Amino acid sequence: MGEAPRRDIIESVYNFLTKQMIQFLIKFLMRPALVSLLAINTAGFAAERDYDPEVLKTGKTLFRVNCATCHGTDAEGAPNWQKRTADGKYPPPPLNGSAHTWHHPRSALVQTIQQGTIKLGGSMPPWQNKLDDQQIEAIITWLTSLWPDEPYEIWMTQVNQ
Repeated sequence: MGEAPRRDIIESVYNFLTKQMIQFLIKFLMRPALVSLLAINTAGFAAERDYDPEVLKTGKTLFRVNCATCHGTDAEGAPNWQKRTADGKYPPPPLNGSAHTWHHPRSALVQTIQQGTIKLGGSMPPWQNKLDDQQIEAIITWLTSLWPDEPYEIWMTQVNQ
């Protein structure tokens, strides 16, 4: 079966299924062993981003009030974030998808925001007494909205399971 007929079949099924079914199938089909076995080209079938505009607005506001001083207004991180400073610590990294944030599951991001990184030798203070769970989730949702499609899709289908 050639590439074009396979794509037509996949697109027909894709248009038929509900969002939840599509997300399940993407997670299932994106498993490396299955992609290799079935020789399915999944390019162009990015994970659905169905953000609530109010949650994004809240997350952006909370980030800018609480996090932007260190991580930058648009989560771009500190300059030279990959090089240790004189005190031996790394500056705040970008959280906009251009660094390693998407390598961590949502639970690890929540834990880092809640507990900070001081106990791990970093500089980030804990926010658990200032931000509640819903506010932390809003910040993470806003951050993921900044990520390019490829890291977001990998995060949704492989890292964040």
